[in-house]
Amino acid sequence: PAAMSAVSSAALLRFQLGSLNEVHRDLCVRPAGIKVTARETGTPLTFRKSITFSQVSFSYLRATAPALLEINVTIPQGTLLAVCGPSGSGKSTFVNLLMGLLVPTRGELRADDVSIRGREGDWQRLIALVPQEPFFWNASIRDNLLFGRDVSDAEARIWSALETAHLADFARSLPEKLDARLGERGLRVSGGQRQRLAIARALIGEPELLVLDEPTSALDQEIAHAIDDALVDLKGRKTVVIVAHRAASVARCDQVVYFEAGRIAGSGSLESLADTNPGFGKTLGLAHFAPTYRDAPKRAARV
Repeated sequence: PAAMSAVSSAALLRFQLGSLNEVHRDLCVRPAGIKVTARETGTPLTFRKSITFSQVSFSYLRATAPALLEINVTIPQGTLLAVCGPSGSGKSTFVNLLMGLLVPTRGELRADDVSIRGREGDWQRLIALVPQEPFFWNASIRDNLLFGRDVSDAEARIWSALETAHLADFARSLPEKLDARLGERGLRVSGGQRQRLAIARALIGEPELLVLDEPTSALDQEIAHAIDDALVDLKGRKTVVIVAHRAASVARCDQVVYFEAGRIAGSGSLESLADTNPGFGKTLGLAHFAPTYRDAPKRAARV
């Protein structure tokens, strides 16, 4: 079985070599518009006050219309922000700009009143991402969480992150503790546990900003609870931006930004947007969020 696994992995690597080369090139070469400046080796960027989008617009190469147009948003430190909108509305572009993966065509993104343009590397050191489908390989919990990072207080960070992700008791219950193997793609643990592990992995780096891309597929209760538990524990401690698709997640947030056709069509609380923006209610399916959207925060708190 071990030999077959090695042969299968080698074949897969060979098959994906073209894509691997493209990814390697992207990692080695900065995107167009991003230039190394002396600032990036000077005083590091901080995020203690707010992140501000000022008249930010973005157009993809050869696109006939802007993906985002004149975006103005301020995200105070410690805020839990939900980003919502139908498919193609600009959510992903907004998040990619926020993470410094894209450079605004016009306008400015600032952290603590300092532009991040030319300092994307500094900025990204303050950010962690929890993707929709986190990757795990057949290694120990410890190795999957550290993900190659060499930190002096690794054990303490791992257990602290697991506590926040509501997985510490589970890890302690395993005979091998942090040495327990997760299996290929993490299949030895449940979907909810994989989601919690992804959150723990992100927290080990002690980011100032956590970006969580909520799965778009129908969530079973365990995964939904994993996301909700993380939101509860992180609120006020970290700045969290969640690309949200569920009313229960949005209900927990301090602020909601709703996108339509590349513009901000509304911002505020779940209740205020549902009252004033029919598209927002339709996107989240609030008509089916029984008994009413006004009960969402109360019921979310009981999850």
